[in-house]
Amino acid sequence: MSKTLPTHLICACLCLLPARASAEDIPVSGVFFSLRDTADIPAPERGRITRFPARPGDQVAADSLLAGLDDESARLNLELARLQLRKAQAEADGSQAVRMATAAADAARSELEQASANLQIANQRAQDLSAVSLAQKQLELAEDELQRAETSRQLSRISISDQEWFRLQNTCDQAKLKLAMAETAAAVLQSEKSRNEQLVAQHQALVRRFEALQDQAESDHQASLIELTILEHAVRAAELQFQRLQIRAPFAGIVVETNRQPGEWIEAGEKLLQIINLETLYVEGFLTAASARTVTAGDAARVKSTDSTQSFPARIVFVSPQVDSEDLIRIRAEIANPKQQFRPGSRAEMWVLPDSPADETADER
Repeated sequence: MSKTLPTHLICACLCLLPARASAEDIPVSGVFFSLRDTADIPAPERGRITRFPARPGDQVAADSLLAGLDDESARLNLELARLQLRKAQAEADGSQAVRMATAAADAARSELEQASANLQIANQRAQDLSAVSLAQKQLELAEDELQRAETSRQLSRISISDQEWFRLQNTCDQAKLKLAMAETAAAVLQSEKSRNEQLVAQHQALVRRFEALQDQAESDHQASLIELTILEHAVRAAELQFQRLQIRAPFAGIVVETNRQPGEWIEAGEKLLQIINLETLYVEGFLTAASARTVTAGDAARVKSTDSTQSFPARIVFVSPQVDSEDLIRIRAEIANPKQQFRPGSRAEMWVLPDSPADETADER
């Protein structure tokens, strides 16, 4: 009695069968694995090594501490910059001074408007001389009537009675008094006008003064903000200088070489250590110039190590524009290496699949 294997087991077995290159696949010669992510970590500046926790073979995470130079001076500079910034922040609250100066200038302008209105009223009242004119006219009439009465009495004593004569004299005296009072009132109005003119001039001077104080307060506030910005940049520069002395991993990987020991002196640019990452590798090789005509970056490829029968998908990332003396063109592919079954420097086999996009080949895997 025959038994049929489940479909998913058949598919799994087929994936493990050795890959065979089709007639259209382009074989690549001289294939080997190489590092994609490698970094020789130099000293950022000259100094004494105070910390060196990294050792060959260590797995390090991105941004983890690898080594450190003497940072005492940088640390003190950073603390000093932060103290100067805090001091400036405590002294730089000029917004209160600006508000006070603005309020004083606004109050002065309001008082100037009121004084100007009072001056306008005083001008109108001082220019109104109708009371003086009326008093002068009444005096002229009274004096004229008194003069005619006096002339009549000279001709005939009995023509004007004593009582009428005294009345006319009294009317004339009252007219003189009214004129004097009107002139006095006009003089008072002129004096009030002058006083209001002086008040307006004083308020104008106060407005100019408080506006100048407001401008000065705003200028000082802007200057303090600029000073704060300068000190903030100084703190940032001190932080960067301090961080420069903390040598950290540019990416996750393995430390493969260290060249110094704690306590040693090192010059800027000298190599401290080397780290590599094996998660993704390059696969490099050569194609003939004729074969390379149809190969472009982005094409799919299949790769297998020389000691294995299983192939893995890769993607062409570089095709050299140059042809060497043997009519060969160097190409490079990227391949995932999460289990680190491939090692840089080891030999491999590779075929380019020019008609298959790299993502389709990955799906086949």
